Amino acid sequence: MESILLKGTWVAGAGIADVGVRDGKIVLVGTAVAEDCYDRVIPAADCALIPGLVNCHGHAAMTLFRGIADDLPLMPWLEERIWPLEARLTADCVYWGSMLAIAEMIRGGTTTFTDMYFFEEQTARAAAETGIRAVLSRGLAAGPNFSKALAESRQLAEDWHGAAGGRITIQLGPHALYTCPPATLAPVLDLAAELGLALQIHLAETRGEVEESLTRYGKSPVAVLEEAGFFQLPVLAAHGVHISQEDIGILARRDVRVSHNPASNLKLGSGIAPVPDLLSQGVTVGLGTDGAASNNNLD
Repeated sequence: MESILLKGTWVAGAGIADVGVRDGKIVLVGTAVAEDCYDRVIPAADCALIPGLVNCHGHAAMTLFRGIADDLPLMPWLEERIWPLEARLTADCVYWGSMLAIAEMIRGGTTTFTDMYFFEEQTARAAAETGIRAVLSRGLAAGPNFSKALAESRQLAEDWHGAAGGRITIQLGPHALYTCPPATLAPVLDLAAELGLALQIHLAETRGEVEESLTRYGKSPVAVLEEAGFFQLPVLAAHGVHISQEDIGILARRDVRVSHNPASNLKLGSGIAPVPDLLSQGVTVGLGTDGAASNNNLD
């Protein structure tokens, strides 16, 4: 692997400096570094070197669906356009869709991404081949294929958790409360506890989701998940748009991490998450793109 010297770039925490890279690792940050010690010298005065960005929520292979279902709110978008198309996906589709997503993310400075999708071993393969870090989960939903999907989640963890030199992490991914009611969540929690895995879930993304939960359970989605013991394990919750102060208190107490996905929430007309309230109560909030079909980009 060639050695590289970045000349005169702006380095976060260090100011203007030269940066030496050998075997893919930064080995030197300094000034007036000798250029003849490196195979390649890149003038970088118009560049900045920052820590890699983390995309906290997404569905990588949905790059294949970019722009095909615009101007719809979440549930019609899913039920009428996205889910019928996803039913036709193959493993090869997911691999190449993930490769495209990873190329786009790397180009924008993202070095770690979180993902929930189908054929997730193909996304793991793409991540392993490209050098990016990935936190992956096989999406789970109640229905006739649930047991098969849960078995695939176990296999994914056995094959890929900690793989690629530790760059790949596997989590379990019940899609949402409205697709995984409490009875369905129980075996997911058992498997997560057995394998020592964290959880991902879509949470309180739309007003309709919250209203459905209040009608069915008499409680908000956050309160239902708390009662089900979901937050006793490490959880990354995507969206958190329609949450009350009481909900935020639960998330803070349980150290639930929230991915704020503003572009997706605005494109689908879902609303705006109460990020200041989350932060003021001590909830850790990260940024995510969601899938390219609801963004429409990954940077």
